[in-house]
Amino acid sequence: MALAKYELVVHKFAGGRFDDHGLHVDVLPDLLAYKNILIEPAKELWRSKHPERQRLPKNFEDSLSLKFYTIQPGSAAIPLFREVEAPESLFPREPDELDEAVEVVTDTIEAVGEDRALPDALPKNVIPLFENYGKTLRPDERIELKPATRSKITRYSSKERERLARLVGTSYEDIVELTGEIRAADLDGSNFALKLADGTKILGKFSPEQETLITDVLREHAQRWLHVKGRAEFFPNGQMK
Repeated sequence: MALAKYELVVHKFAGGRFDDHGLHVDVLPDLLAYKNILIEPAKELWRSKHPERQRLPKNFEDSLSLKFYTIQPGSAAIPLFREVEAPESLFPREPDELDEAVEVVTDTIEAVGEDRALPDALPKNVIPLFENYGKTLRPDERIELKPATRSKITRYSSKERERLARLVGTSYEDIVELTGEIRAADLDGSNFALKLADGTKILGKFSPEQETLITDVLREHAQRWLHVKGRAEFFPNGQMK
């Protein structure tokens, strides 16, 4: 199967040192930070589409590689490309998780800039990664993002970065799906402990209507696992409480 190259997003450095349309090598870490920010949403998007799969496909992260071949004339703009295996077809390639991750990250930056709630599709453990994105920017500089699917430019500066940094220091809630073995249950307190495949133990609560289910699975814990979908509380670093 042949490799096809296509543009994912244009990443432009603007203002300050970039007014002469030159690109300082000092800002290259921001490109790597941007890629790292895309990877986690891409993983979560894949998992949401494949709830029956416990593991990501082999070499999943390797398939999310980005390349740039040139800096656009007249600006410090870098078109970021992907190479993907593409069968010969008359139909356009279907967007995958990395394409969708670009949209989610762009929506996140726009929401922060407009002081709106962050998109639900953004995994909350991505927020701390923004600390390294835009770290090289000076107060009069910014990053301008233009995904291939959009005509509008999204601006990211120290203002958006600082707003995201303030969110890192707070706990948050998010929807999760977990599968594991029930190791304990407290019927008086309506609590149970779920042991995940990696050995992590998570405490949860159940309703009176779920008591029979909990006790049945606990009784047969060696043969039966429980699948849970609910709202979990997380520490600022993304670890579940």
